[in-house]
Amino acid sequence: MPSKRNSASAASTSDIPAMNQAAIRQLVVDNVAAALEAQAGNMVNADDTNRNPEPREALELLPPKKRRHDRSSSSTPTLPQEFKIGESSRKTSLECHKEQIEEILNLLDELSLDHIENMEDNIEGLGKGRVIIQQDFNNLETELQEARAQIAKLQRKKLRHNNKISLARFRIANLEQIMKDIQTCHQADKESLLDAIYEIKINKEGPSDY
Repeated sequence: MPSKRNSASAASTSDIPAMNQAAIRQLVVDNVAAALEAQAGNMVNADDTNRNPEPREALELLPPKKRRHDRSSSSTPTLPQEFKIGESSRKTSLECHKEQIEEILNLLDELSLDHIENMEDNIEGLGKGRVIIQQDFNNLETELQEARAQIAKLQRKKLRHNNKISLARFRIANLEQIMKDIQTCHQADKESLLDAIYEIKINKEGPSDY
């Protein structure tokens, strides 16, 4: 058995009788206006109380006769002119709210029930969407931590590799220096050997005859 919501979604707002729409609209307007009027009345009363507080501490310091006179003068009602000004401003505010409500209701009348229910489904899905987004964020954060760990591992390997390369280069340079020293010594020994052979040869031949 299909639900009332599914059956209602098949119809548009134009299928609802115009009298019911007007009655619903008027009911919403009246309720909101009454709430706003009550709130405005409370604000006016609060403003009057704040403007005319009873100076109890000051009255206690006065003589009894003066105290009674001040209490009688403090209970003087608000001037009618001020009340009328507040009343007119409150009515103006209520009229503005009524106009805004009318505009919203007219906009809703132009939308179909399918569109409104689709909006409701999208709004209800925001909660699940937040969970999915949080899960994706956690997954990305985990992947980021893993990537950072891999980068740190590669950096350590690269550092060890660089140390090995530096050590190998140092050994190569040391070996090159040793080879140069050996070649220098060998060249010196070769020259010394040639000089010694030349002297021996001269000694064997004896002094030359002139």
